[in-house]
Amino acid sequence: MTPRVADAILGKVARQQNDLFRRVREGTLDPEQVSRGLQLIIEGRSLIGGVFTSVGRQLELVREWNSQRGWGFTDQDFLNLGEPPAWPESKLVAVVLDVQLETIQKTFEEAWARIVSQKPNSHRWEEMKTDKDHLRLYPGCRHRRQLSWRIIDLGANQDKSPEDIQKQVKPEVLPHSAGLWAAALHPKWVRAMDLDAVPFVNIVGYQFFEPAGRPWTNMLLLSGSVSTEAVRLNTGNGYHPHRGWAVPVFLEFCPSPERVDEWLESDGSNFGMEEHISSCRSCQVGVAALALLSEGDKIITHERMNAKLATVGLARGTGE
Repeated sequence: MTPRVADAILGKVARQQNDLFRRVREGTLDPEQVSRGLQLIIEGRSLIGGVFTSVGRQLELVREWNSQRGWGFTDQDFLNLGEPPAWPESKLVAVVLDVQLETIQKTFEEAWARIVSQKPNSHRWEEMKTDKDHLRLYPGCRHRRQLSWRIIDLGANQDKSPEDIQKQVKPEVLPHSAGLWAAALHPKWVRAMDLDAVPFVNIVGYQFFEPAGRPWTNMLLLSGSVSTEAVRLNTGNGYHPHRGWAVPVFLEFCPSPERVDEWLESDGSNFGMEEHISSCRSCQVGVAALALLSEGDKIITHERMNAKLATVGLARGTGE
């Protein structure tokens, strides 16, 4: 069933439509440019804020790459993604379709290959090794083969020490593969990097082993170039802050009640949902309430809710 759009929203769209038509008629807007822009919106391929790719276009790209590269995700896997989160209003906060393959290493190389396919001038440090002896995740970060929508703040913690951020936040909010897929899916974001309004990024969910330094202290550094439109990858430690560099983090979003209900009735294989519910108090309350109602409770008391909350997030394990 298609959700009903509020009258206030429809009225706003109608006013914008009239204003657009008036300005095209008066010659203050290029009709061809307006037509192209509207068509991109209709097709779900418009850029958000001028630098980010719409969720519809991201989905198209990942489907194409899945077919071309033989990743093996099925139509059901794409259906299991559910509805993407609402696009945040903050300037450098973006929705990213995160692709995690069988291993951390394969995911890294496939994401890099997609970046290079779009930006042939891209390059990475020639000494960078991504086998299991040289690349891993920061302790507490997780990897499992899946597709998932993530919200990532690409401008967070600018001019702050990456190592300090690693210690201050939960490991679950530190991006790894999603940082690379952000560069692959949002190429104009990388092109806009200027060490000021759009900073370079430390992807601190990755750790690299460099024999010359302290073991497993280097992280992934991703930067862009306005002149060459290239993506550059390097590694480095995060001891000190650097001007114009950010330390992105994930922002949480709650799935719809219908999606939570589907998860409860499933075999628990949706790792992204499991991980979110295990750390989100409001979703835990929702899961507990659904469970109590299914058990026949007509009125949910505080005592029954607290008792049920004690079990939420534990029944399906930790997802390790």
